[in-house]
Amino acid sequence: RVMSVDSQAHNEVQNWAASDNETTPLTEAHFQGLKALLAAEDFCSASVDMAGRPDRSFSTMAVLRGAAEASAKAFWYLDPSIGADERAARAIGGLQVAVGSAKRFGRKARIEFGKDVSAEIDTLDAVIRKHPGGATTPPNLEQLLRGIGRTMQLEDRVSDAGLESLSNAAHSMKDARDQIIIGWEEDGSPILQTHRASEWGYWYVANIFAAAVSHAAELLGWDDEQWLREATASTEELQKLFNTVKAERTRR
Repeated sequence: RVMSVDSQAHNEVQNWAASDNETTPLTEAHFQGLKALLAAEDFCSASVDMAGRPDRSFSTMAVLRGAAEASAKAFWYLDPSIGADERAARAIGGLQVAVGSAKRFGRKARIEFGKDVSAEIDTLDAVIRKHPGGATTPPNLEQLLRGIGRTMQLEDRVSDAGLESLSNAAHSMKDARDQIIIGWEEDGSPILQTHRASEWGYWYVANIFAAAVSHAAELLGWDDEQWLREATASTEELQKLFNTVKAERTRR
């Protein structure tokens, strides 16, 4: 069961005028939030397998950035502090962004691959046209992470630093390259170390993910502790990795 019958989400759906089989902006918001949460779990699980490996420092930071981004989107869609109308507006805003992306892709697909994606675009357009109410455009990732950070009593500069360090490594920027590749052996093989921010990155992402799960649990009527324990075993591992990822700091 996705949502408990006595949950806020269930009450929202019951009060929204729609047939059982109709896709509404409200159900779109619920399911997009859940999909983002599952993506975050996937990223978190993958990052555990890479922990403490200097030869996986770039990919570790990229995966952690993906976990932070997916968690932030789930947090936004499944926010229990907003009502049904605002949640529906967020779904419409997300659909408008998706339609814009699909149309840009559609033009390229027709030109480069001969693929017609107009049916997919029409499906998204139909939902938007049927519900012409207000739309809330999704904030950018920096704004989303700042919002989550504030609920955790983190200053904006901490959230900004977290995103910057993860993004710099994910995009192989110079400072990340210099932190991870610290020299060369005589035979030309690289001397590597884990990114200096990786320990902190695990701690930060684990907390962002936990915040998203807590939002989902409150909205959907889950037992969040049971969900974390049974469905996302990687979360506890992420917390432990904050202290253990230093074990194999450098490979020579």
